[in-house]
Amino acid sequence: MVLQADDSDSELSYLRQRVAEPESALRRREIFDALPEAVIATEADGRIVEWNAAAERLYGYTAGEAAGRDFHDLVRADQRAQVAFGAGAFSTDPSMMVHRRKNASLAWVEVSTTAYVTENGQGRVYIARDVTRRSRAETELRQVRAELERRVEARTAALADAVKQLSLQISERERAEAETDQFFRTSPSLMMVVHFDGTIERVNPAFAVHLEHDAAEMTGGRLLDHVHPDDATAFSEQLAAMVDGQNMLNVQVRTVARHGRVSWVELTGAGVAERQVVFFSGVDVTLRHQAYQALRESEGRFRELAENVSEVFWLAEPDLRHVLYASPAFEPLWGRRVSDLVQNRRHWVDAIHPDDRDRAEQAFRHLIEEGDMDVEYRIVRPDGSGRWIHDRGYPVMSETGGVARVAGIASDITDRKLAQQALQAVALGTASASTGDRFFQTLMRHVATALRADDVWLTEPVEGGEHVRVLGWWSEGQPRPDKMLASSMLPRLDRMEGPPLWVAHGAYRTYPHPLLRRREAFMAMPLADSAGRVLAMLSVARSEPLEDDLAMVDTILQIFSARATAELERLRAEARVSQREEELAHVGRLQTMGEMASGIAHELNQPLLAIMGHAEAARLGLSPDNRERIEHDLNDIELQAERAAAIIQRLRSFVQRHPPAWASVDVNALVRDVLRFMKTYAQRLRVSVDCDLDDSAPTALADQILLEQVLVNLINNALAAIQSVPEDQRSVIVRTQAGPDDVMVTVDDPGPGPDPGLALFEPFVSTKSEGLGIGLSISRSIIERHQGHLWHEPLQPRGCRFAFRLPLENALRADQ
Repeated sequence: MVLQADDSDSELSYLRQRVAEPESALRRREIFDALPEAVIATEADGRIVEWNAAAERLYGYTAGEAAGRDFHDLVRADQRAQVAFGAGAFSTDPSMMVHRRKNASLAWVEVSTTAYVTENGQGRVYIARDVTRRSRAETELRQVRAELERRVEARTAALADAVKQLSLQISERERAEAETDQFFRTSPSLMMVVHFDGTIERVNPAFAVHLEHDAAEMTGGRLLDHVHPDDATAFSEQLAAMVDGQNMLNVQVRTVARHGRVSWVELTGAGVAERQVVFFSGVDVTLRHQAYQALRESEGRFRELAENVSEVFWLAEPDLRHVLYASPAFEPLWGRRVSDLVQNRRHWVDAIHPDDRDRAEQAFRHLIEEGDMDVEYRIVRPDGSGRWIHDRGYPVMSETGGVARVAGIASDITDRKLAQQALQAVALGTASASTGDRFFQTLMRHVATALRADDVWLTEPVEGGEHVRVLGWWSEGQPRPDKMLASSMLPRLDRMEGPPLWVAHGAYRTYPHPLLRRREAFMAMPLADSAGRVLAMLSVARSEPLEDDLAMVDTILQIFSARATAELERLRAEARVSQREEELAHVGRLQTMGEMASGIAHELNQPLLAIMGHAEAARLGLSPDNRERIEHDLNDIELQAERAAAIIQRLRSFVQRHPPAWASVDVNALVRDVLRFMKTYAQRLRVSVDCDLDDSAPTALADQILLEQVLVNLINNALAAIQSVPEDQRSVIVRTQAGPDDVMVTVDDPGPGPDPGLALFEPFVSTKSEGLGIGLSISRSIIERHQGHLWHEPLQPRGCRFAFRLPLENALRADQ
């Protein structure tokens, strides 16, 4: 602080001034010095003219040292702009400032300002209260209760504004009153002078208004009459202790207004032994007290909530070095005590699975540096069991903008993780598996792994009910090849319906079935399609009791069951499609035979006419001398009859309905047979049919009748397409060509070919007026069932080619 005058001169001048004061002024000075707040009166230019004892205690300067000094020098440099010295500018609203004491230390001071008239113009009176300790305490409290303090601050600001307006009105009305009376009346603080015996000597308007009384009415009454009965005894004892010890009194007490309104007031009292009175100054802290009470209730509700939820709520210091709080859910989840965690944070970190620890600690660092955390990791409990944790963290900010605490919520997501792993196992483990039996066997293996099961069965019912068909069976780490199983071997196989069956303990005692010996846990889940029809039964048995969470096990079984049901429905749909294709193929063959009927009749006529001729010749030549000729004719009759029978048998085989018969087929031999079959029909249409066969073409794994149907359809279409071509150009060529993994068969004709926009391979699309439009559709389905491809393309300069590719037998078997 800068003091411009010599301290000793100032002190001497001040003492001379005091000696010259009249008795009334001395009386006023006594009251002035007895006030607990520091009171400083200044001229309009800021020079100090009055300085009471409380100001001496606050700033360390005597009244003489302070007289004539600039009040502006007491304020810290960065806050001097808050001190107004202009004429007419004043505020009774307390302002918080940092002042500098004589010993250069700083003090937080709450300052109220009012104006008064002096000989030199309008002066100022400052009422200052040392709130350094309270400010520090409030600062620490604000850091802990950041959110609450913001709300309280807003409410306090609104209240202060209202008080300011009221204070301004009062100051305007009472400006002409005496200087000391003006201090007392215009103070925004609740002020009262009370005798040592508790009798009220004087009360300022603010306090009277607060208690809903008239100030004159309260004079002569008892202070304890306005104190809440529950606080009266303690307040009386504290007041007596203050009087006896001549100490300052600072207490929060409830007051009761005239109409019963209860409010909390923070009172500061200072006793004057000579006058046997206590000067009180107070502030209404009802809102703050209510806010604190609400906070405590909120904290109680929060603690009740935190201690009764399954998630772990935790609080830690900003650097995460120490955990301040963890809810009780920590102990059953981690298997460790909360008290140990609070003493040493490593109990949390050391429990994290070694493979996840680096990632988790990196997330903790991100929380410290970036202000957020969202991480999943595994923990290992003292008994060796593990759990999956989802941990989220966020900062709790202080009033100054810094991080006061970090908070977080840790949830047990083990069930969800296990379900995800089961789903991944289904997706990954069955992605590369073939369909049908191999798929179901792979699925059973993954069910056994996910549920730590010894046996897993997937069975479907068989007509009669005594047996079930085994779609997949995984037993003690190995697949079982069994295809049929007696219904009596396992529970529920005799009636595959009803809700899932669960036996957590003693399954072999509950169900003494042959396959459950020594099995503690058993589960059976019916698999139903979208219409509710039971397709199969998934059964699981294990030698250990089912201690796991049944909801988690049920989730895993539901996932596997859904995948198995989907495959069963796909296979049944595929079987229905195959059946429809076979029916359509049969219709196609009948159509082809209808178109070729006249040619077939002609082909049958040849062996029949030969039989008749040879029979007639044998009859005419009956004689002992013609035995050799008769034997020759009879042999020819036999050969021609066999030829006719072979033709009829081929026709029957071609038009009969039968399931696919997969076998090794020589593609070249198949082409030759079909050409011989269609030779007579082609000759009647005056078309030459030739072949160009690749001698190296190997065999294909196929159904011969179905492939014959495809080739007959393609040749028949070619014969019909070239009827508009001149007879000398009518020719159809069938070629085979072997590749490294497949064999290609082409049928070329010189016809005009189909229109480019015509969807030839769609059902019921035909270029023939009398055609059904199913031949090419059936042919493509047949080739695709053989894992091949059928297409058509134009030839240059004229003509059309239909072709198909089939995988070679060795390549197809390797893939299967």
